[in-house]
Amino acid sequence: MPNSRRNAVRLVAGAVVALVLLVILSNVAVSRLLPFQNHLNSDFSTAYLRRHLAELAALPPQTVFLGDGLVAGFRLPSSETAVSVLAGQGCACNNLAFKHGSPASYYALALLLRSNAVKPKTVVLEINQEQYNPQYFGYRRLPEPLAELAWPLFGPDDRAALVPPKHGLRQRLDRLAGRLSLVLAMRVDIKQILSGAMDPKPPPMSDDVKRSVYDPALLGPENVSVRYLERTLEVLHGMGTQVLGFSAPANHTVFDTVVNRRAYDINAAYLSQLLRRHRVRLLDLDQTMTAADFEDEVHLNAAGQGRLAALLAPAVDGNRLNASL
Repeated sequence: MPNSRRNAVRLVAGAVVALVLLVILSNVAVSRLLPFQNHLNSDFSTAYLRRHLAELAALPPQTVFLGDGLVAGFRLPSSETAVSVLAGQGCACNNLAFKHGSPASYYALALLLRSNAVKPKTVVLEINQEQYNPQYFGYRRLPEPLAELAWPLFGPDDRAALVPPKHGLRQRLDRLAGRLSLVLAMRVDIKQILSGAMDPKPPPMSDDVKRSVYDPALLGPENVSVRYLERTLEVLHGMGTQVLGFSAPANHTVFDTVVNRRAYDINAAYLSQLLRRHRVRLLDLDQTMTAADFEDEVHLNAAGQGRLAALLAPAVDGNRLNASL
């Protein structure tokens, strides 16, 4: 073999070895140095969720919160959420809420908790009427990372009811790259953690949007979110996990001018009775906040998160439900 060709082969081989070593070192760095976040960002990766579940499995039994952007602390640092405030007061609390969370996502997460040997002492569920509206983004749709991990755990009826994860060429290449490099797999998480980037402020809701969000038809067993709320409770009770529900505080200063309060109250009573049938206590926090506690029409600000923590604290004691429950 001519020297020039031999040198070229050596150069290519050296570059491949260097690339492999770089990937290995970056994977070790990410796995050891990326800080554990007691919440899920609005955008999170499959790798991050898998890592989060593994970390939960290694912890003592936790009180796990499931909810949407209100519990996740939309547009707030994770340290200012109600769950973090409770954790600072001694609660072994973990926050698995995220933007567009819904009973379908509660069910997917409950299945993943079970399949990953995570055994929460208590699960606290946010009950938000917005999630039961068929127009709500999370009504039949899961975030792609959650759908990808949970899809193999679903039965045929679940797969028929929910939007499947994407399997196009872009997604396949992305998953392949993610299997090779944690940096690529968790790039969205790393970017958010290092930059502290906040969610963009949503535009104000028009009255028509407010009606479409909070003025659904009367609820019944045919409602997809009702169905998955019940399935979530069945999975959690089957795991021996205690469940506490709380109705999400609503900004009634905004909504009472557009919402059919009779239907709203009937649906609230329906959900309360459903939870009671499943041996779940519901804390009624619907009218516990004022407009000053909200960042916008639906999300709490830091003061509202602090009030939410104070309202939940008597029911959540350390990592167990208060004995008075």
